[in-house]
Amino acid sequence: MNGFKIYPALGYYPFDEELLLLWKYAADNQIPIMTHVIKGTIFYRGKKDKKWDYHQVLEQNNGVNQPTSPLMLPELKNIDFSTNFTHPLNYLCLLDEKLLRKVVKNCRQEIKDFFGYSDDSTELKHNLSKLKICMGHYGGDDEWAKYQERDRLAQVSNILRIEIDGFDFFPQPKPNVAIEDQKSYLGLLWRSMDWFSIITNMMYKYENVYADISYIVHNPSIYPLLKQILGKDELKDRVLYGTDFFVVRNHKSEKQLLSEVMANLSEHEFDLIARDNPRAYLKTSYCTII
Repeated sequence: MNGFKIYPALGYYPFDEELLLLWKYAADNQIPIMTHVIKGTIFYRGKKDKKWDYHQVLEQNNGVNQPTSPLMLPELKNIDFSTNFTHPLNYLCLLDEKLLRKVVKNCRQEIKDFFGYSDDSTELKHNLSKLKICMGHYGGDDEWAKYQERDRLAQVSNILRIEIDGFDFFPQPKPNVAIEDQKSYLGLLWRSMDWFSIITNMMYKYENVYADISYIVHNPSIYPLLKQILGKDELKDRVLYGTDFFVVRNHKSEKQLLSEVMANLSEHEFDLIARDNPRAYLKTSYCTII
């Protein structure tokens, strides 16, 4: 099997300049990428540079009649800062051509030439919209709980309803809405939206975005929501079973985790996430998993 495993919590963004050529190769050959998308465990022990406190791509609104500026990251202390690297919206900076264009603009000339960058308003000749990515841990069971607890935010409460297929990351411009508000919308989502909704919405919008239930599988409260996800035709084929052994072993044994999953899902649902979907995820342009 072929694939890439990355751990941005160690201190880098998944759209780092040094990774872009690799991601183009992965997208062209449908090589899967497994990435850590959950809060916690890693922190930087040195003195942080002040420029790290601002996102490299996303923007924030600074008030009426004020221009937008780089998004000031909400997690600033060393012990929390890795959350900024693992935030799921970072992957939109790879998958969306306009955001990738902003990334490539600030790269060395070799990268600009490779992706066919010419200027801010011209579409890249090559993009990464087909990148195959699995969001490890599906954002974390705490973010699933946050989604469950919120009723009033329309994007959140409606995301799994039968007639809804997610929300717009880039809403259509409205005549009565300032351009600053439109440019800073993703910055607002960064601060206010739960990671479950962001990841699920990315699965709606991008055909090669997956998520696995590793680690969070130990928490029995995830099963009602997991059943809902597996009931959505647009989502059911891109959820993967996993345990995160041996990290999850301090909660439960592998045997117990497996028996609990099989007790809460139908045989078809279990086969889907544990057999069929992994085959599709691991398949590359040159290798089929039998």
